[in-house]
Amino acid sequence: MTDDEFSTFMQASVLAGMAIAYTGTSIPHGLSYTLTYENGVPHGKAVGVFLSGFLKKYGDSTEVEYVVKQLLGFDDLDAFRDYIRTLFGKLDMSEELWKKDRDGILANPAKLKNYPFELTADVLDDYVRYYNA
Repeated sequence: MTDDEFSTFMQASVLAGMAIAYTGTSIPHGLSYTLTYENGVPHGKAVGVFLSGFLKKYGDSTEVEYVVKQLLGFDDLDAFRDYIRTLFGKLDMSEELWKKDRDGILANPAKLKNYPFELTADVLDDYVRYYNA
């Protein structure tokens, strides 16, 4: 990596950190920690595993379609999910560990504050079912 590339990477990293500090994150980010800490999955990959399920269950399909089609250039959400799964593979997490992760998120109001729609254990379970479909 050149000095210029490294500098650009560091600037992007600082801006991303600032954005998270001011706005917080949403459910895929919160769910990712168990995969990272317990299964050794890199943090970004762990977030990505939950992203397509998050978008599938998100309460505003117009916003999801705009993000998936217009901003990301995929034909539909299934194509986006398939792309992510091709990069990351199937979710490899025990049922016990998943339930602990899911229930921990649901019990923590701070983790739910940026999610504007009803979130239940069934909704989160659908994240995993959709990703692994």
